[in-house]
Amino acid sequence: MSNTNTIINPKPCNYNCGTRIYWDTSESVYLEVFTKKRHSCPNRSKSVTQTTTATKPNYYNKFLNTLLLS
Repeated sequence: MSNTNTIINPKPCNYNCGTRIYWDTSESVYLEVFTKKRHSCPNRSKSVTQTTTATKPNYYNKFLNTLLLS
């Protein structure tokens, strides 16, 4: 469990659920201020989106540029 002498620097959850949380360095997780339990925000799954298509980088194509310039 966490050290009782730990300094708690609370902040509101970034996902606007209304819960005050703090970073616990010993466990490397966000804990809720009043319950001291790990914070699992119910709003997080609603606001996080994943993109399935990634754009590929446009690399310099020496062969293609040689054909175009000739």
